[in-house]
Amino acid sequence: MFIYVNVDVEGNITNAIAGERIIPDKEYDFFFLRDEITASNIMKFKVVLNGFKADLVLKEGEEIGGGEIPQPNPPTLESLAEESKMNSMAIMELAEIILGGI
Repeated sequence: MFIYVNVDVEGNITNAIAGERIIPDKEYDFFFLRDEITASNIMKFKVVLNGFKADLVLKEGEEIGGGEIPQPNPPTLESLAEESKMNSMAIMELAEIILGGI
């Protein structure tokens, strides 16, 4: 998930936007690629600079709710076979278009 933040002089986040397919509405000080739990708790973090690299750290005394990070269900053999079949059909159609024009 993309997270865009503005910070004050101490690194505290003053405003933020986040999303998987987001286009910033203005220029932001920093952006990060993080999970959904971090994005939903972004105001509990602050930005610190480690050399020339910005990073998010949890503010002192803050906790993140939500427990474990949810993991997606692993794909089944059937879904993988269906995906493979769809990819093969798409490749065949593309090859037919390319070779049909020769």
